[in-house]
Amino acid sequence: MHEAAHMLLMHPPHPMCGADGTREYVAELEEEANWLGPALLVSEEAALSIAKLGTDLRSAANNFGVSPSLMQMRLNVTGARRRARRALASQ
Repeated sequence: MHEAAHMLLMHPPHPMCGADGTREYVAELEEEANWLGPALLVSEEAALSIAKLGTDLRSAANNFGVSPSLMQMRLNVTGARRRARRALASQ
């Protein structure tokens, strides 16, 4: 999904390696793709649903076909568990 994110973000193609053989790396473009790729796999809505249902990390990761670390990252960056607790407390 990282590479698909580059395409969706319309990042210009660039060579993998420079003339000297070192890797070409545009930090801003890579950071954008690093954030969008996981979001395409586990949306904010999905993360919130996982948290509200209390689905354990490994099961959630398996259900979405992602690694537990990617699932944990999406739960963290969306604030899903905190938001789910807040929603439960306000009922």
